Amino acid sequence: MTSKIVACMVVKNEADIIEYTINRALNWASYIVIMDNNSSDETTDIIKRLSARNEKIIFWGRYEGAFRDSLRAIVFNDYKHLSKPGDWWCRLDADEIYIDNPLDFIAEANSCGVDHIYSASFQYYLTKNDSILLEETPSEFAPERYSYYKCDWSEIRFVKITTDTIWPLNFAQPLFLRKPSLQRIKLKHYQYRSIQQMQKRYNDRAPVAGKKLFSHELNKNKLWEVGQLNKDEGIYEFNDEELPKIKEYSFVRKLLFTTALNAINILNVRRIFEPSKEKV
Repeated sequence: MTSKIVACMVVKNEADIIEYTINRALNWASYIVIMDNNSSDETTDIIKRLSARNEKIIFWGRYEGAFRDSLRAIVFNDYKHLSKPGDWWCRLDADEIYIDNPLDFIAEANSCGVDHIYSASFQYYLTKNDSILLEETPSEFAPERYSYYKCDWSEIRFVKITTDTIWPLNFAQPLFLRKPSLQRIKLKHYQYRSIQQMQKRYNDRAPVAGKKLFSHELNKNKLWEVGQLNKDEGIYEFNDEELPKIKEYSFVRKLLFTTALNAINILNVRRIFEPSKEKV
């Protein structure tokens, strides 16, 4: 039986690309649940328009507090009823387009008994040659405008839902993940799309850089030399050693996780981890 995928998005100021990303994700996602983190452009209006037309697109609403990775836990706990054990939740950023088909990738992952999947993120950067061409942010995203990338980042992108899944509101991921896929799912990340958009992205994220939320990317907010990057020729290969390591858990840690989950279920203390009913 094919697993469903629920895509969870937390977005801010992505008006030029978000519709493109959502339309591509509809090819593999059963639902796309979107929280807008206080956008000042047309992002909110676009989400509302798309969700009004398609029941698979669900607008969570606007969250006007500061960004934190655990905002996705709020979305999950409000909409976890969309999935059942054996389905998957995807962290989908507004500027990510998958190279691998997530449905095919997850079918293979299910056969291996894994419960979370890391990305291989092919990150597209602006070059000094592009600066004249991309003086203004286009109103509609067109991937052919961007030709140079580095595959230099990886994070957990998919998590399998089980009867034991616990995702507290102050955690970026569910607790007690035990077996990662050793294969990374490939995606294209178009985080820099024009000079103006690149600067606005930096300004949006700089206030929380002190918390190291975006420290891995803020030093890449620049114009690159063509020779520093790979030319997109339709062949997407990467060196696993150049990416953040996939965190594998020892037998002892897996045993501890299993013991903790059993204790939570036997003692009926799951309510400790459950969010309050009050809307955040």
